[in-house]
Amino acid sequence: MGRIFKIALGDYTIDQIRQGFRYYIKHIGGMPEPCDIATIIDRNGKPPFERSVYINIVKKIPEERSTDEWKYIKDYENFIIKG
Repeated sequence: MGRIFKIALGDYTIDQIRQGFRYYIKHIGGMPEPCDIATIIDRNGKPPFERSVYINIVKKIPEERSTDEWKYIKDYENFIIKG
């Protein structure tokens, strides 16, 4: 593991890191950034948030947002604030 990966993922177990990589490779593909794996671990196996998705949802008229979109907004904002 590269130095940046060790710094970013040093607080996680090897099993958590492996599961994060498995999820990323299976659902997203390509080479992840260390923060992608950390986010997957911190979100209990959920995919990393995407700022562009958040912005697109926020631009929608509130009355036209789905329940899932409202949840994404809330979860994204909580994650950004609390980490």
